Amino acid sequence: MKFPRKFKNLLEIELKDVDLPDEAWLTYAVCVLKNDSCGWGGWILEAALKKSSSDSSFSALSASDAQICPRCGLQTFRTGATLKFVQSSDQTAPSGVPDVDYEVTTIEYDEDSITPLRELIVREVDKPWNEKLDSFELLGFIFWIPAVLLIVSNGFFEIPKWAIVASVIYALIPVLLSRYLKRQLKRSNKEDAPGLKPAR
Repeated sequence: MKFPRKFKNLLEIELKDVDLPDEAWLTYAVCVLKNDSCGWGGWILEAALKKSSSDSSFSALSASDAQICPRCGLQTFRTGATLKFVQSSDQTAPSGVPDVDYEVTTIEYDEDSITPLRELIVREVDKPWNEKLDSFELLGFIFWIPAVLLIVSNGFFEIPKWAIVASVIYALIPVLLSRYLKRQLKRSNKEDAPGLKPAR
């Protein structure tokens, strides 16, 4: 099977490329909410949380936590059976465990051509928001180059003041906006994940 080449950077993700949860919560859910529910029961992911480096708060990581029955697709009911899991220092792969099957697929890509520019754009789009904002802020620092050149050149040439002011403003906007959005994003993460969602 060949995969779309535009998703190459996503298909080749390794552990070092993603945010790791410090703890995760699993809940035993049952499919019993309607008369045509199938009665399935099993563990679902309640939340994957990452501890803040600055305080004791947690932020929720992107995870598949939908309350959907894998058998019939209806909504499930989360029971009171909930377990907390913490990251272990032993990350030995469970290969060779009895009754556990693994399929290893060689990654091959289709023949669609992808230009370096398109690959760069896809990589930037797939970055987490905090990394996107870092790139945006870096753009502001790059804009400082012509601003500084104009200021320095003003001692040798007659440069309109509006041009100098405009260049400084253009350089400040990405930096200030990026830092504001970072604060908003951090605040949003704290508000979205003060704890777990109700178990029922």
